[in-house]
Amino acid sequence: MFEGGVLPLAPAGGTAGALGVPGGELAPGPVTFPEDVAGLLASLGAGGALAGVVEGLLARLLVTAQSHNDGDGGGGGEDSDAESAGSADGEGLFDGESGTDATLVAASEQRRTMGVEEAGDSGLLGLGASGLGELAAACHRLAAWAAWGEALAAACLTGCPELSSHPGQWGPHGEVSPVVGYEERRFNATCLLSTRLGISRTRAGQMVDHGQALMSMGFGPTEVMERCGVLDSAKASLVTRRLEDVPVPVALAVQDKVLPQAPRRSVSQVGRDIERALMETDPTGHTERVRVNVSRRCVTRPKPAGEGISQVRLVLPTMDALLLDATLDAIAASARACGEKRSLG
Repeated sequence: MFEGGVLPLAPAGGTAGALGVPGGELAPGPVTFPEDVAGLLASLGAGGALAGVVEGLLARLLVTAQSHNDGDGGGGGEDSDAESAGSADGEGLFDGESGTDATLVAASEQRRTMGVEEAGDSGLLGLGASGLGELAAACHRLAAWAAWGEALAAACLTGCPELSSHPGQWGPHGEVSPVVGYEERRFNATCLLSTRLGISRTRAGQMVDHGQALMSMGFGPTEVMERCGVLDSAKASLVTRRLEDVPVPVALAVQDKVLPQAPRRSVSQVGRDIERALMETDPTGHTERVRVNVSRRCVTRPKPAGEGISQVRLVLPTMDALLLDATLDAIAASARACGEKRSLG
């Protein structure tokens, strides 16, 4: 199907398998059979096969990074190009650093992504609007699949015995107790993830909780859809978070109603769908769910949102949020009347 066009890489002595550095040179010319390529992208679930197709297509946008000193006529060859790639002064981004991250970046710095004005020469535009749209959708599925794997790995991390500092909490044969000491292991797991991934402990904790939900009986449909990439991580996390405290039969019934439409709806719309389905499926539990949710109200501390500005997130009871919104609307209308151009009328 793809003779002379889509994926085959002709080995050219490159570093095969290096992330971001294709192991060969792509065949020149435009992508052939764009309709077939679009169909292939749409038909593959998230995983290694889809990643290979996507990598082969996007590799067309990578070109050898040139030295900024090439105009001087000195010409240092390939070694010079590799050494000078990555910054204007001829030093790599992680120059002098060691470790896995530095190695990965150094390998990727040997190539650069071409500009939009150069993309026409890559042949990738031959996919057309439909094909490029499917390529973006394929990348979206891969991101969901990666988030699924990340969450499962984080959940499994809480079972590692080395994260427990109290031997008395282990079983007689050295196994970790599934109950005793869990909070300690969860805390240590979130600390490890926070350090390794460069995220907050709160975000790491959410990752752990999402992974544990996906591995439980009550979220089988969500797990399947996130694993194949049909449901992105934001929506999957919303489902597990909203339904984590409801009985398993209710959670499964709500997912049966919400998930078929979820891939084509926004996160906010999925949230409203969940609330509606909960009311239809378990109206008697509404009062208790509201009480639990209201008990989780919170206001975050200011976080930088740009030079000179910060953002604050509020989680409020619905009526309080509506009252605050109406008050801000009134203030905005008053400011608009006084000549403020940014406020809505």
